[in-house]
Amino acid sequence: MGLTLYTGSSLLASLACIILAPLVLWRGKPGRQIYLFSGLTLLVGVWSLFPFATGRVERGADALAVARLLYLAALFVPPLFLHLTYAILGRSALRREAAVLRGFYLVSALFALALPTEWFIRDVIRYAPFFGIVGGPLYTAYVGFFGITCALGFVALRRGYRGASGTRRNQLRYIFLSWFLAYVAGLFHFMPTYFGVEPFPHDLLVIAFVTLSAYAIVRYRILDIRLAMARALIFAVVYALVLGAPFVALMVSRDVLHDLLQQRSFAAPLMAVLYALLASCCPFIYLALQRRAENRLLAEQRRYQIVLRQAAQGMTLIKEMDKLLNLIVHILTRTVRITHAAVHLLDKEANVYVLRARRGAGKSPSPRPSPQQGEGGVGQAIPVNSPLIQELVRQKGAIVQEELKLQLQSGGQTAQLVAAEGAMGTIQAAVAVPSFVEDTLIGFLVLGEKRSGRAYSQDDLQVFEALASQAALAVENAQFYDELQRTQADLFQTAKMASLGQMAGGMSHQINNRFYVLTILAGTMKAALNALTLEGVGQDVRAAIVKATETFQKVEDNAIRGGDIVKTLLRFSRPTRGDQKPVSIQEIVDTALDVVQYKIKLEELDVSKEYEPDLPLVQGNVNQLADSLFNLFSNAYDAIQSKQERLKPPDYRGAITVRARAMSGRVALTIADNGIGMTPPEAAQLFIPFFTTKATSEKGTGLGLFIIKRIIEHHGGHIQATSQFGEGTTFIITLPAAPAAV
Repeated sequence: MGLTLYTGSSLLASLACIILAPLVLWRGKPGRQIYLFSGLTLLVGVWSLFPFATGRVERGADALAVARLLYLAALFVPPLFLHLTYAILGRSALRREAAVLRGFYLVSALFALALPTEWFIRDVIRYAPFFGIVGGPLYTAYVGFFGITCALGFVALRRGYRGASGTRRNQLRYIFLSWFLAYVAGLFHFMPTYFGVEPFPHDLLVIAFVTLSAYAIVRYRILDIRLAMARALIFAVVYALVLGAPFVALMVSRDVLHDLLQQRSFAAPLMAVLYALLASCCPFIYLALQRRAENRLLAEQRRYQIVLRQAAQGMTLIKEMDKLLNLIVHILTRTVRITHAAVHLLDKEANVYVLRARRGAGKSPSPRPSPQQGEGGVGQAIPVNSPLIQELVRQKGAIVQEELKLQLQSGGQTAQLVAAEGAMGTIQAAVAVPSFVEDTLIGFLVLGEKRSGRAYSQDDLQVFEALASQAALAVENAQFYDELQRTQADLFQTAKMASLGQMAGGMSHQINNRFYVLTILAGTMKAALNALTLEGVGQDVRAAIVKATETFQKVEDNAIRGGDIVKTLLRFSRPTRGDQKPVSIQEIVDTALDVVQYKIKLEELDVSKEYEPDLPLVQGNVNQLADSLFNLFSNAYDAIQSKQERLKPPDYRGAITVRARAMSGRVALTIADNGIGMTPPEAAQLFIPFFTTKATSEKGTGLGLFIIKRIIEHHGGHIQATSQFGEGTTFIITLPAAPAAV
């Protein structure tokens, strides 16, 4: 019997499913979901062949044998569908419903044992143009089993859909719709047994199921199948439909063509040429339709992909790091229309990846964290050995959180994969895109969900990876530019100290001569006054002589003190070769306090020093480190004065506390004050060049803390600050301990 709408749709549906199943298995990442999806699609494809296969036989006995053979696939569709549903919803659902699944598989196996008997299929009866089932008692039981099992799956999908969001919600929506079409097709298949008629060719719904599944794979990356793979599936389905239509038309009009061919001998070659031309046009028709469909489907993506490519080309022209990073996150959030974007960069000295820029929903970046902070909330550092970083280095490409979840749900659950997926959730990353310079991961982009709810396609990821590569070059250029500026600042500081040292060295002799002369003169005058005979001198003259004697004593004392100051400044500012040697923290602090007392009034403050017993020496240059502490003490005094002027707290007295303790081969030095403190925005910019919280440029240029940081880092140490407005500021400096003497 020739093809009809029923048998033709049956053949096309079966071919579509049989093509889809191995392609998914071939191109998808191995896992439970892939295996279940492929197996279920294959069974549906075999079952869909029923109208075509029974329509090709004439004898009832042959049709009965074919029906029983095909129903062997149909029996395991319900439990396999339920199994796939639980796998999609996650491992927890699989564990919770494991006993239910085993029970349903057992019921299908029992049905399979009864399949060859009349208890299941008693006979077949022809319903033009194919045979239908005359069911036994167990056949009705199977129909009920089919309905109940599939209903449980749809209820679970519906529950999962309500609790999902973003990409996951869209995935479950299309899974539900596509498999519901296949479910309705199954119900239509049962209708001839009970109502004697099938009002609608149910296999058309199976074709719709395959088409919708392919669409969902294209749009929402279901089952981790790439966009290119989805296009291949669409190609297979569309090509089968386009080429199948002439074939179906030929089979339907076979009788008419037979009469035509008997009357006109030229009809046969004419029809052959016609179908050859039609078949030749099929690829062009397909390409045109696919191009139009893709243009509609991917119009938004292609728009922002063009913008991102243009932005990538211009990024290398930007030299300022902060401006570059803020531009990147701004372009991503505005162009791609995502909830948020962030950039993490490698801090080579701390060996962590630090959040440097963020835009969009979520918390704002906090000040740069210490290396001791762990992987956690927004603004915290991510160690280079964290699972997320290891996964980025291993894949050398973008990581999608939904794909990690699918891998975990598919049985690929390893400790590193679980930790990497958790880390992406912690930093609110739907996608993480690495930036490499050669083989070094210098940073990565964090992308949030699309506001449209759509998933990231493979084309998206390719564009983001290209953007990240260009960003890596731009960041490297900006880092070089920043390093050049820091080098210039270091040279400026070195030149300043060298000039001061040279000036002090050249002037110290002259200044000391003046102080020496003053000392001699004061001493001479004091001796002369002491030698005077005061007998017979009036009381007024006597008082004036005593006063003059005291004055000359003060002049002598201050001249001696001035000479000491000159010697201290000369020692402090003398140019050094930058040599580092073992030195005690106490010596560094005392040197800084000796000098700072000539700038600030230490007697107005409570200065306390708390040193841990047996504190190890540190490896450093006394002058450079003392210079750093000099600036910190000076800043603390300014902060205390500012608090007194602005807040006017009652019974307030400024205090500076210096503490030192040993910690794992390093020495931690803490300098805390109870001054005005800083606001969070001020604290976030504390070590940025030319940023200052002081009122005028006469009081501060904003270079002091930047240079301090460079000096500390040059010594292999770290400096960080915590501050609260109105309460005070604390600086913590860690320096490497000096090697033990041999």
